[in-house]
Amino acid sequence: MRTYLHLLEQGTQSAAQQKELFQTHARELEREIEQLQIRKQYLEEKVAYWDALERGDTEAAQHITEEIHRIAAKLL
Repeated sequence: MRTYLHLLEQGTQSAAQQKELFQTHARELEREIEQLQIRKQYLEEKVAYWDALERGDTEAAQHITEEIHRIAAKLL
């Protein structure tokens, strides 16, 4: 925020820097969104796993476990 305010004082002379600042922030947010989506998918699979166990479907639980491991590998 301080950088933004400092650049704002420079007016249009800082246009390139302002643009880069916002592009960088947008890229960071995109990475955060991707990680949140992976975490959400992981949680949904954990729910499915316990649902399968509750139903007594150990075969489905095993397949879900494999998917959980695949998803977990994507988490930072």
